Amino acid sequence: MLYNSPVNSRRSSSDRFIPRRANANFDLSYYYIKKTPDIHNIKYSESDCFVNTAKYFYNLKQYRSESYKTTTVMSCQCMFKGCVVTSMEWTRDNHLITGCSEGRLCSWSPDFICIKTYFLAHVGDIINIKCSCNGNYLATTGLDKVVRVWRWPEFVEHFEIAFSRSPVKGVAWHPWRDSLLAIGGPLLTQLWNANTQSAIDYKPHPHKNSLIDTLTFNPLSGELVVSETKQS
Repeated sequence: MLYNSPVNSRRSSSDRFIPRRANANFDLSYYYIKKTPDIHNIKYSESDCFVNTAKYFYNLKQYRSESYKTTTVMSCQCMFKGCVVTSMEWTRDNHLITGCSEGRLCSWSPDFICIKTYFLAHVGDIINIKCSCNGNYLATTGLDKVVRVWRWPEFVEHFEIAFSRSPVKGVAWHPWRDSLLAIGGPLLTQLWNANTQSAIDYKPHPHKNSLIDTLTFNPLSGELVVSETKQS
């Protein structure tokens, strides 16, 4: 599905990015990570390093792609070996935010020192962590059917949105309007203004009994692309 954003586009329709016209070249690099259980998450930072977490394992590992070496190993602050780090996000100031299966949120400095932990950010798995385009807000979703918006870098809760039917899997921040957050709920895809803490637009799902898997904004046109799964 393709939704037009209510915010005016930066580009005209004739100036959209088309990879074929851009003569884009693609290259793949492969990394073999030894002695690691099933990899659960991978997230790149702007400093060309990535962190992975292993399923059924509470450690996080940082790799430098230019050296192919592990540089840092740290642990979720649960300190519980049944914990799974289920979601990660890098902020604009190169801090790492992690969420785990116990509902904990952790903020890590660029040197991977845990600065702050919320032990009851959500109940159960944290599904998604998304940082807004200018880095002023974070959005988190969990199995508890709650979307929480946090102010960054203060890392304090701003407001929450509770849903009753199912957990929210898809959230996305607008690519140049820092306060606009799209949320793929069980019945509607909504657009929220984080500044005013209010919903400003919505679109009903075109199919009954469907759930939003993920959504993302086109970074050039501001159009919202939505992926859904039809439930039986």
